[in-house]
Amino acid sequence: MLDCRPVREPATAITDFLLALLSLFLLLRLLRDSHFSRLVGARLFFSGFGIAALLGGLDHGFLGGEGTTAHRVVWWLTVASTGVAACGLALIGAERLGWRNPRMQLLVTAVFVCAFAAYAWHDSRFLVSVIITGAASVICMAGLVRHAITRERRGPLLAASALVISAIAGVLQQKQFAIDPPHFDHNATYHLWLFIALGLLYAGHKRVALADST
Repeated sequence: MLDCRPVREPATAITDFLLALLSLFLLLRLLRDSHFSRLVGARLFFSGFGIAALLGGLDHGFLGGEGTTAHRVVWWLTVASTGVAACGLALIGAERLGWRNPRMQLLVTAVFVCAFAAYAWHDSRFLVSVIITGAASVICMAGLVRHAITRERRGPLLAASALVISAIAGVLQQKQFAIDPPHFDHNATYHLWLFIALGLLYAGHKRVALADST
């Protein structure tokens, strides 16, 4: 018989799936744009973020709270995917600071993600993802500041705004701030902020990449 159980956290699951679709859309735009062909950071970020959002939607919608092996594995993969996204953010900053060796970037990313995933298996709190993303955002911000000083400012300003919004959203999520707790909880509210942050990061990084080609 079909399992017709209702979705556990519909608002959180739906917003997660929409974030995954937005990430995929922005990733495809990056892949079609020649200005990003030698830049690894943004592609890693949107890939990791999209996978994390998709898996997070599956967990919040259908698996979370069950205490099953499937729930543990899916949530672990979700947290591990945030490590990929964090590496992407850090590499965006590193590229702005002058480090543009794609092979070494991918090697460092692979080593870090494996180590992070191993740690996340034993400590899969979402707080771990928030902390690692915060550290990556600091590196990203440093690169954006350098670009703003040496090149143009509008792109870094847009991308930096995305980092600030996501940081504020992360703090509010940890404080369990929600628009409507019974129907639209702190996780769903957090996702709304991320829609804005994703758009700003894409727009800002696109301007930054275009400045490299001029």
